[in-house]
Amino acid sequence: MNANLSDNLFKRGVEYMTQQIYTDAAMCFEEAAKLGHMTAQYNIAYCYENGLGVNQDYTNAFIWYLSSALQGEVDAMANTALYYYLGRGVEQNYDLAFVWWEKAHNLGCGKATYNLGVCYRDGCGVEQNLLMAKSLFIEAMELGHHMASQALNDLFRIYGI
Repeated sequence: MNANLSDNLFKRGVEYMTQQIYTDAAMCFEEAAKLGHMTAQYNIAYCYENGLGVNQDYTNAFIWYLSSALQGEVDAMANTALYYYLGRGVEQNYDLAFVWWEKAHNLGCGKATYNLGVCYRDGCGVEQNLLMAKSLFIEAMELGHHMASQALNDLFRIYGI
């Protein structure tokens, strides 16, 4: 991998993105991503997910999120999990969703912590465990996740936990 080239392409992509020149941004991100730039892989996935400068394509978004996640990008791990959970761009797989959310959770990702709580609450990818769900929702709340407080309230209201 040519680190200087991929860094320069990535930086140019960020400049285009801030100027809302999405086609050029996506082109730069994709070239840097092909050279193995982890954050560019995340950014081109985001472009594919949202149709910014490229046609919206969940399969390509998933592929690039996964590539970035495999290099250790925490938000890409959480998004890879979400794609598995929803079956977006990839076959639905709760077990793999759980695995990726657990990896991101272990790195302090609030949205992954929240979603692990959902998995434990609903028994998706793991045996249902409402006490574990409660613990994870509390942790996600402490990490600032915007939906964790409501999930915790719902656990109490519905299950008395």
